[in-house]
This record gives sequence, structure tokens and C-alpha cells, in this order.
Amino acid sequence: MGALGWGPQRRGDVLWRQALSAPPYGATTVVNDLVFATTFEGELLAFDTATGHEAWRETLPDGTNAGVMASGSMLIAPAGIPTKQGDTPQLVAFRLPGRRLAAKAAAPRAGR
Repeated sequence: MGALGWGPQRRGDVLWRQALSAPPYGATTVVNDLVFATTFEGELLAFDTATGHEAWRETLPDGTNAGVMASGSMLIAPAGIPTKQGDTPQLVAFRLPGRRLAAKAAAPRAGR
């Protein structure tokens, strides 16, 4: 099990906390109004910075212990921790739509 907390860095207050199914070893990445996090088991998650509500979730092809990278409208997620027989390291790219990912219906598309 793992957890993710979010709050303003200057004050140190935690505005919200989310329980996760596995440890989030990678660093978080903030893009617009979303906090992206990955888990050791290979989940890529996005949470609304204001509310902590889960906005999007994707299962990566492998586990990961690294955060995601963002540039322009691209989000890159490394997946290189084998969680089952035959797994191979990969980089998975997603296109971020518009300024804000508002709901699961507007989820990024994988470019695998």
C-alpha cells in the first residue's frame, strides 16, 4: 500500500491525501491542474490539485519506480520494473488534450 499527499510547499499544509494500491516510488509531476504519480505496480494516476479526486488512471505495461515527464502536450511514462514473466522496459507516451484533463472521458491517448 502507498499514499500520496498534496499541499502548498511554502506552508507545508496537506490539502488532501489519497491511498494507493502500491507505493509511489517515482516523483510526482504537476501539469496544469493535475498531479501525476506512478506506482511500483505500474499504475499511472492523475489527481485534481484542488480536490484530490482521481481524474485519470492507466495501467502501464510494466511496473515503475520513476516519475513521468511532461513537455508541451506530451506525457512520457517509463515502465521498466518487470511485474510478470516476459516484461520488457518501455517508454509510453500520452497526448494531453487541451489545458486541462477534466474527466476520464478526456483521458490522454497512449501512443504505444
